[in-house]
Amino acid sequence: MIFENFVIFLSLATCVFADGQNQLVHCLHDIILRHFTSELTCVFSYQGSKDTLKKPSLRLQSGNMHILLAREDDIADSILRDLNDVSEKVLVVCNHECDNNVIKEESKDKHGSYILFHQNGDVIQDIRGQLIRLQSNSAWNPRAYFVVIALGPGGLPSQKRGIPETQIVQVFAEFWKYNVIDVIVLLQSTKLHSRETPTIEAYSWFPYSESGRCAQVIACVLLDVWITNKDGVGNFLHNVSLFPPKIPKFLSGCPLRVSIFESEPFVMYSSYSEDDNAVIYKGGLDIELLQMIQKATNMSTIFRQPPSDGTWSILLDNGSWTGVLREVIEGVSDIALGGSYYRCHITGNIIECTTPYIYDEIIWYVPCAQPNPRWASLSRVFKLSLWVGFIVGYITVSVIMWAVVRIYNMFTTAENKCSTYTNVTKCFLNLWAVILGVSATENIPQKAVIRIVFLLWVVYSLAVSTVYQTFLTSYIVDPGFQHQISTIDELLDSRLECGMFRSFDTLMPDLRPKRYDCRQMCDHTEDCARRVALKRDYAFVFSKINADYMIAVHYVDSNGHPLVCHLDEKLSRQYITISVQRGSPMLKRYNDVIQSVIQGGLLDKWWREITFQAILLAARNFTIPVGDYIPLSMEHLQSAFDLLIFGCVIALVSFLTEIFFHKRN
Repeated sequence: MIFENFVIFLSLATCVFADGQNQLVHCLHDIILRHFTSELTCVFSYQGSKDTLKKPSLRLQSGNMHILLAREDDIADSILRDLNDVSEKVLVVCNHECDNNVIKEESKDKHGSYILFHQNGDVIQDIRGQLIRLQSNSAWNPRAYFVVIALGPGGLPSQKRGIPETQIVQVFAEFWKYNVIDVIVLLQSTKLHSRETPTIEAYSWFPYSESGRCAQVIACVLLDVWITNKDGVGNFLHNVSLFPPKIPKFLSGCPLRVSIFESEPFVMYSSYSEDDNAVIYKGGLDIELLQMIQKATNMSTIFRQPPSDGTWSILLDNGSWTGVLREVIEGVSDIALGGSYYRCHITGNIIECTTPYIYDEIIWYVPCAQPNPRWASLSRVFKLSLWVGFIVGYITVSVIMWAVVRIYNMFTTAENKCSTYTNVTKCFLNLWAVILGVSATENIPQKAVIRIVFLLWVVYSLAVSTVYQTFLTSYIVDPGFQHQISTIDELLDSRLECGMFRSFDTLMPDLRPKRYDCRQMCDHTEDCARRVALKRDYAFVFSKINADYMIAVHYVDSNGHPLVCHLDEKLSRQYITISVQRGSPMLKRYNDVIQSVIQGGLLDKWWREITFQAILLAARNFTIPVGDYIPLSMEHLQSAFDLLIFGCVIALVSFLTEIFFHKRN
């Protein structure tokens, strides 16, 4: 059985007679049976002194644990004996020397209930000290049941001396510092009955009972009264629940302080109001979710200015945090969001997290491969081995053609001699003309053997030329891309500088400099992405959702192709949540809204709308018209014109050289 959030404070009058002490024990016993969970651990805390420890002690046994308690008062012994009989699990006694090891359990369960006992001194200071000690333990549960018993001089006075509302309110305020709202104060009184019949009054407070009063501890409310009959049997007069629900469905515009910063696509479109210069956000996944929470609770959102020590939270060497988490931990804000990852497993139980609502990945982003130069399209059609084979075949056939003609002319008459292929140069030129698909010669060979060699070359050239022209057209239109970095090993071998986000160190210890000697700190994601896209000498690791949206909007070329690509290898999988204060009474309400949003498919709807807007924003820079064909331009045929100009230059140089040598001769 899961234990709910409740705190009980018992404050008794200074002059308590014996029958009143017995009734207090009976009243506490009734509360334990009605509201406590016996399967969970009960912690008994008192602010003892060293002198107290010298007194005779009482040894109790509960479960597998023996507890040695210094005896201060008979009522304390009675309470402990009663707890020992009722509690089925472990009863832990914690005094002023109690350290973290004394109340540490082998199980990871939170404590189920607490009883704080006060005897002498100032009750406010005593309760404050005990709360500080208890909340430092890892099993501290602000949603457990707390019973605080105050007796003796310096404690809360009896009802004879007037209801000490000021002190009661101060006690409530001490508990509210730790987000504890279900508090009961029990006061011994005789005003409702005869002097011999004591009563105990149960007081509590409601943080949102009145419109405009938002979690302000300013008043207390009488819940019920413990009375006794003539036979000494006690019971609660109205028998109402001592722990009624205290968080209303609608909070009447109470403020919700939000630590936030702009982080696309979670938080977008920041602006400042003209009246009070307050920051306003008008778009993003987290903003949409926050608006749903606001509508469900009727709270008014107050956005805090982005933290001055950095937006994303970083764990410092001294164990403290920066950024939005620091503000939540210090209590200056109620929640923190902005695409924040789940960190409750590494924050040491100083914050709590809502139900995760988005799944994200951390991956590497590298420069996208550059398009192959269009001038290289002429040579990229065939591989080097095929080009070598083609050239060797061309030379071989030319030589064979020349040899066949020479042999043929040696054994034929002068009238039948072939004069076209008698020269090696003519053979090379004529066969090259066949490759280009132009006229080879005016004198067609008459001999069958020469025609066979020539025909074989024509067939070969036709096949090669057809394939070449087909692929050449494709490469001119789409030259393809150079090698793309696709693995982490290729990234490390590329000698690119590696940008690391500082807050990822606590999430992924594998990103240490031991492997990534190219490691550099990347404090501003936009600057890192711009360097990757434009300078192409950088790579960085970041959230997939954030980076993909930023690239789609800001870093695409005129054809709609991204300038920044990512590796397929995933470094880490993360869950995005909302961080809240430890023990926040609104956590269950937040989780209910998040579950409704997920089950209703609203997150998917918001994401589709945001990505559609991103596509429209990026499409404004596209220059390629929509259609099934692309008209060839000067850019596509640049390699052909470059080759033509190069050939003209060679021809001109050859012509001028011939003129020069002709004049010299």
